[in-house]
Amino acid sequence: MKKLLFIILLMLTTELSGQTLQKSKKGQYAEVNIEGSQNTVKVIQGEKVIVYDLADKKQYDAFVAYLKKIPTLVRDLHHIETLTKENNQLLKQMLYKSQGSGVFDPSTFLQEYGKLAVENQKLKDEVEAYRKQTQDTELIQLLAEANKKLNVFDSDGYQSLLENFKQKRKIKIAQQQHEIAQISYLQARNNHSNYQLDRALEQIDEALFYESDNSEYLFEKGHILDEKGEYVYSIIYYQKALLIEEKVLGKENPETAITYNNLGLVHNHKGDYAIALNYHKKALEIQEKLLDKEHPIIAITYNNLGLVYDNQGNYVNAINYFQKALVIYEKVLGKEDPKTATSYINLGAVYDKQRDYVKAIMYYKKALLVFEKGVSKKHPSIAATYNNLGLVYKNQGDYTTAISYYEKSMDILEKVLGKEHPSTATSYNNLGLIYDKQGNYSTAIKFYEKALSIREKIFGNEHPFTVDLCYNLGVNYDNIGDYTNAILYFEKALRINEKKLGKEHPSTSDLYILLGLVYLAKGEKENGIAYLQKTWLDKQILSKQAQIIIQVGVQVFHKNQYLEAINYFAYALELMENGKVAKEEDLWAIVYQNLAKVHCYNGNQKQALLLFEKALELAKFSKMDTTKIVSNYEECKNK
Repeated sequence: MKKLLFIILLMLTTELSGQTLQKSKKGQYAEVNIEGSQNTVKVIQGEKVIVYDLADKKQYDAFVAYLKKIPTLVRDLHHIETLTKENNQLLKQMLYKSQGSGVFDPSTFLQEYGKLAVENQKLKDEVEAYRKQTQDTELIQLLAEANKKLNVFDSDGYQSLLENFKQKRKIKIAQQQHEIAQISYLQARNNHSNYQLDRALEQIDEALFYESDNSEYLFEKGHILDEKGEYVYSIIYYQKALLIEEKVLGKENPETAITYNNLGLVHNHKGDYAIALNYHKKALEIQEKLLDKEHPIIAITYNNLGLVYDNQGNYVNAINYFQKALVIYEKVLGKEDPKTATSYINLGAVYDKQRDYVKAIMYYKKALLVFEKGVSKKHPSIAATYNNLGLVYKNQGDYTTAISYYEKSMDILEKVLGKEHPSTATSYNNLGLIYDKQGNYSTAIKFYEKALSIREKIFGNEHPFTVDLCYNLGVNYDNIGDYTNAILYFEKALRINEKKLGKEHPSTSDLYILLGLVYLAKGEKENGIAYLQKTWLDKQILSKQAQIIIQVGVQVFHKNQYLEAINYFAYALELMENGKVAKEEDLWAIVYQNLAKVHCYNGNQKQALLLFEKALELAKFSKMDTTKIVSNYEECKNK
């Protein structure tokens, strides 16, 4: 670029420099007439004015003969010969550029020619240097030919040679870039399927660098981002792919329908169920126009619609669409096809949520029979079905049977997929859930942390798949009174939710409440209040807030967390005082009774008895039944 700027500057300088008027020794000078043409030259020889029309060959030759007779040009005769024979257009340009005041001066003409010759030689040297550097045989030959053109000042020939070569190389480079893009895409697809999502993202970005408007690459990036939990960006890339597909293929094309379908999946993952339904229904509308009504692809869309309704809690519609998918699969693919088994599993999951455990188990066992006939007994599909059966038994409260199925699932997954596979992580998570339900928090934490380690390694620290695990770990550390770790995991989950779902999302609000309650339990009231003020709880009247905090205090009291219960009850009292709750309300007596009971169990009998007396006084004032307060008072007094 610097060389180009230099040449342009030199040309501008040449055009703008003034030319002095000089007489030759013989008093001859020429006027170059450029009025309407660069072809007419007036030469004054003695008393005569001779006009040469350079467009006329005879007159052009005569003018060249005149130049050759000028003494100052004799030493450069061979150059003039080359210039005038090979490139008369260049000669005309030089006359035009050197005309100055219109009087011809051989020295001025030579000066102009000298500039041309110097620049021409410099360019020849550069061409030759480049020819020696390159190892490209085709390019070596081109540069040799180019210098031959420069030798005779054949600028047009030189330009034509280089332009033709450049255009051929552009075509070749474009093809190579397409090949690089395609190879990068194929690499991304492989890494994507192996859960190497960050590497896959780098490779698909490389493909898009060369072909930014390739809908297939844009679609793949949207898919990878969806699996990374980057739902907003996933939607952006799917939308880009969709715009191109609609323009190139039309709005009613099978490929366009697939993109609508995937946009529905992302919005479902994001929790935007109405939008998800809209996209799936658009896909279905296209597919029903283009395909047979019993085509397996239509069954897939029915299945996806069922999943959205399932997530909405609309189980009637979910079952309806899952049944539609099942009818197609059974008729077209047969009752022993894996896709048919998938419909059994989806139906089992919905019946499980409806607490119809008999039907749930029936459908899961039907799926298990299909898989056992069609695949190895150590196949991941069988492991997944064991996992689902474990979930039903857990929901029934049959933890022993649930653990048995979960462990069967885990054994297969560890052997077949390895201990760091996402499906294995799910198995660890489910075992953590069941030990959590049993109150075996230490064992639950062990399994949750194993699952989290795998998911963070595969999906990254900010993937929604890690949120539930951070949440579960926070709850379990809270249950064992390890508030430092509880806060650590709740805050990790919160950062992800704020980024992925926003601060107003119900899941984010739940984490604000949990963090607020943990800080209150820990005795850090200001931090606790700061989190609680971000939630729906802050919008309740203070007496209602106090009732909720009292309920939490009762829960932790039953877990023998007495200091934490005291902190909750104390904060409830503060809310009641700030809310100016009337002393006639039973709530005053209730909270003082609870405080008294906790102090008694915590070994502070003297303080407890004083609080019981306060509770009795308030109960009489509010005309509340004091039987229970008196009983608790006597029990504490006799300890």
